[in-house]
Amino acid sequence: LNAKGADPYRPQGPFEALVALRDGEAAARKIARRWGWPSWGDVIQVDEPDVHRLFYSLIRLAYLTPTVERFLPVLLPLYNGIGRLGLAWVRRRGWKPLK
Repeated sequence: LNAKGADPYRPQGPFEALVALRDGEAAARKIARRWGWPSWGDVIQVDEPDVHRLFYSLIRLAYLTPTVERFLPVLLPLYNGIGRLGLAWVRRRGWKPLK
């Protein structure tokens, strides 16, 4: 880990990932259709040219919908601001962190 001359591990693509969903065929078909990926049975096929795009596609598959992805640039700063306002409110009420 401390080697100075070691390059990061970057596997070369293209990549083909076959993801089996435990929720069954209907869930796989719904997610595959949502993102435009081929599927059969409970398996979704994700083809990407490099490891970064593959990783992003797997994140989309697991956590996002196209609508949520579209609003992320607006929602993330909004939620961050709401959290900061909440912390400021708690601090104004005299809350002190545990030591």
